[in-house]
Amino acid sequence: MANPVQENGIQVVGTTKYEIVDRYWREDSSVKILMKDVTGATDRAMICSRGWEVDYPQLDKLYGNMQHTIQAVTEAIGAWCKAIIGLVRDEENWKWKNEMIRKVDKASGEIRLWVKIYQAETPSVAWSEEDLGFVLSIPEANVMDLSSLVRQFKDQLLSAFGKDELYRNPKVQYVKAPSELLLRPPYYLSIQANPTYIIVESSHSPSLKFLAEYLHKHKFSMEEVSLFPCPF
Repeated sequence: MANPVQENGIQVVGTTKYEIVDRYWREDSSVKILMKDVTGATDRAMICSRGWEVDYPQLDKLYGNMQHTIQAVTEAIGAWCKAIIGLVRDEENWKWKNEMIRKVDKASGEIRLWVKIYQAETPSVAWSEEDLGFVLSIPEANVMDLSSLVRQFKDQLLSAFGKDELYRNPKVQYVKAPSELLLRPPYYLSIQANPTYIIVESSHSPSLKFLAEYLHKHKFSMEEVSLFPCPF
């Protein structure tokens, strides 16, 4: 018979691996609640692959039994959720958030998390173009220190995208209406308004091109949007 383990006040004894996982992953479990919080913070559905339940039985020996393995991996997933939520809700990370959402929308429109094992001393998280989502890597030979995972995952997520990508202009179709835009747009502009026209000047031509597409999309009261080269 399997050793007992406490989860949310419920003692799990003598059950199968699938029954244990279902207890940790039921709708009112902490990890499912955190996944819903990720969706609430990002406006994107979150999906976490559960293939690790059967793909990596070698972890049971490392953690003592299957119950402790499931508990450890589930807590690591929860730490990843907390890290994502913390980064997204921090206004200072708005460039990172924009790039993360751009990656997600380009890949599938859903935030996907894959759990894999690898040969290293500590767990890690990264964005994978191949998997079209985030990968949470679990050490194969070392028990995870769960106490510091949230801070560790935040640091790794902040460096998941290249610096150049964070300053890329967003796609017009992914930008919300003016009433929903952030109050700190990433453009340095000079704007002059008249009853019949608006003049927008900027030293950054890609930004002007983006704004022309954006204004054309939302129309406002304008009949025409035109771009003119700077004579200087």
